Amino acid sequence: MGYTQQQVADYLCISQRTYAHYETGKHEPNIDTIKKLCILFNCTSDELLEIDTEKDRQKVQINNSFNNSKNIKVKIK
Repeated sequence: MGYTQQQVADYLCISQRTYAHYETGKHEPNIDTIKKLCILFNCTSDELLEIDTEKDRQKVQINNSFNNSKNIKVKIK
């Protein structure tokens, strides 16, 4: 979008160093910061976080036994 790290950091009211750590994966932004980034970059959180919902949904298999409702197992392939 053409923003510098400093411009984004100023928008988020954080230091440029903190924002740089978000970009490199050294730190993770909280949910409020993610919301602000989505507004700034005009995108969804899935797009921002590079989540392919349909692809990721196929990785999760839920095995639910109706005989024992407390026995819910989630298996990630």
